[in-house]
Amino acid sequence: MARREQAVRDALRALLREQHAALFGAAAPAVGTVSLQVRAAADPQAGWEVAFDPPLRRQVEESLVEAQAAGAALQPGRVYCFRCDGTACGHAAPPTPLAVFRGYEPNGTPAWSEFVQALLDARDERAGTLYATPPRVVAAVQLGHELRRRQLAVFGRASRRYAVLGQVTAGYFPLGRPGERAGVSADRIALTVQAVETRGPRGRTEVRLHALPGGLDAAQWQALLADDWCPWVGRSLRTAADDLARLTREIEARREAGRENASQPLGRIPVILQRLARGLEQGSRQEARRTRHAEARREERRPVHKALDDAAAAQAGDLLFDERRRTFVVRGRHGRAHVFAPDGKHVTSLVLPADGAAARVRTGRWRPMTAEEQAAWHSVTPGRTPRAASSGRPCPPT
Repeated sequence: MARREQAVRDALRALLREQHAALFGAAAPAVGTVSLQVRAAADPQAGWEVAFDPPLRRQVEESLVEAQAAGAALQPGRVYCFRCDGTACGHAAPPTPLAVFRGYEPNGTPAWSEFVQALLDARDERAGTLYATPPRVVAAVQLGHELRRRQLAVFGRASRRYAVLGQVTAGYFPLGRPGERAGVSADRIALTVQAVETRGPRGRTEVRLHALPGGLDAAQWQALLADDWCPWVGRSLRTAADDLARLTREIEARREAGRENASQPLGRIPVILQRLARGLEQGSRQEARRTRHAEARREERRPVHKALDDAAAAQAGDLLFDERRRTFVVRGRHGRAHVFAPDGKHVTSLVLPADGAAARVRTGRWRPMTAEEQAAWHSVTPGRTPRAASSGRPCPPT
């Protein structure tokens, strides 16, 4: 069953990629998550034959067009500027690594300030803990009406092209070496995470999670999340994004059923944002009490028992080399990856997200093995079981 599900995912991914290229060219997609609701019917009397109505290609095309329309107002790392009617202007991005979104000016221009100043202006007594020893991560929740309070109606206050329903501002997050690898010069950043309502071409409501990391562009932010930087941040963001996706589906289902007050589920957004804020704060405190290796094992459910099987079944395209740690990496099925020392000793195993291995290759952390490295790999693993790392000594994080 798992193999069949993977085959369906692979086929659908190929269809999405080809259809996007046909519709919008070879440029990188300017959208975040594309929501798919495939309509199909199966006939048990005809051997469970599956029919799509409308055709699957048309359904995929409609989803891509709708996501592209919403994505025009929802660009990674940038808010919508109603004064300039877009996201390309200098007002749309956090001006410094420590900046957070403060709301809209009367003319629809985004306003920013340093996170500590935002806390002081709100008389938040936690502002001093940002500079304690050790410093604490603080997260604050704001609702949409606070952020649009000064914005005039003629400059987008009631617009649903980009409506901020609420946000969490948080900081400061240390960068260290992950920041260096991502090309970020700052040593810490603040983060704004918004729940944003947009409209598709047919007026469909989309509520999405939108991250605005201070001083980082979209590529740098994705490189950080793909690395071993503050893993609780990515986990908290994924949980909140899933909550908003479920909320969006519920709103659409209520509208299709003709129910009154279809937008009632939007009332749960403050709860979702409060949960996100707690996750960002508590994750930081827990990280201070937990070794990085223990955090990685809990997050990734390392599949150590599959190391031998995956190493034996690995093809040339599954063999990678970790430039930073100078180790061999073997990719397995279902996102598994196994790390081996140059002498063939098994170091650790992990489960990567869907784009995890590709992200590490894009950022230069991993690369395909050369012919010489493949020969060295085969010379130390010639049909024998890789020696597992001792349970009494910690494995270095990958």
